[in-house]
Amino acid sequence: MRLELTGFAPDLDPETPGILADCNAIIPTTQGLAAANSLVASGLPALAATPTAAYVAELLDGTKRTFAATGTDIYESSGGAWVSRSRAGNYSGTERQRFAVFGNVVLNVNRTEVIGAASPGGAFADIATAPTAKIICTASGFVMALNVSGGAFGDQPDGWWCSAIRDHTSWTPAAAT
Repeated sequence: MRLELTGFAPDLDPETPGILADCNAIIPTTQGLAAANSLVASGLPALAATPTAAYVAELLDGTKRTFAATGTDIYESSGGAWVSRSRAGNYSGTERQRFAVFGNVVLNVNRTEVIGAASPGGAFADIATAPTAKIICTASGFVMALNVSGGAFGDQPDGWWCSAIRDHTSWTPAAAT
């Protein structure tokens, strides 16, 4: 008996013939499934606390910044060590950090503190006019914050805000931007 493999379908009943409901080390492609890259030891020391998020940001010049976040800090891999890139006062959120890249700036959110921004080689700093958000993404020259709360933004778990066009630091609504 030959079984036709239909693909990765984690939402279906695992007993469904021909589907993969759970898998390791494979990735979907336009041709089907392929082997994922092998794991490689980073050579970095352990973080001071359990990591809750990680992110690799590719900047406009092709360089990459690798971040790992714990409940209170954000670290960047630099020279074989973890360097703190946390904002002043660290973090207190119970939500994990999420990241996005906007040009050469890396942004972070956790729905407790306002959106933070880190320029190349620098630490994160709060964007004073930005909301707190649980999710952040960039699209068409805007930064979008979803599931927002705080200050003038109010508590909008189903709401979103976006920055001014091509300006991640401006969050004041204006038709011109």
